[in-house]
Amino acid sequence: MNLHPPDRLAFDKALVAQPVWNRFNTAAEALKLPQNVLLHAGPSFADPKQITRPILNSACVAAVFEGIAKDFDQAEAMISMGEIILKPAQDHDVVTPLAAVVSAS
Repeated sequence: MNLHPPDRLAFDKALVAQPVWNRFNTAAEALKLPQNVLLHAGPSFADPKQITRPILNSACVAAVFEGIAKDFDQAEAMISMGEIILKPAQDHDVVTPLAAVVSAS
């Protein structure tokens, strides 16, 4: 691989790194995330009724999984009324895939 010397140095250091997993927490524990708050990738939505369908689908699944809503229809209604709140993950130092959400558990 033909890399610029500083890039080569960074790459070589990354290859010898030995990551260690030393703890596992829920988002509720680590972030003090309330059960009705879900974190998503990207900027905040101006209106809960304008959430993109892929993120909305993930949020509905998370709401049912968390026991906040009994089914997807109720979850979608609770999101549109602001009872379930979506916030940008990066505002909480969290990274999540584009259409996924992070829930309390």
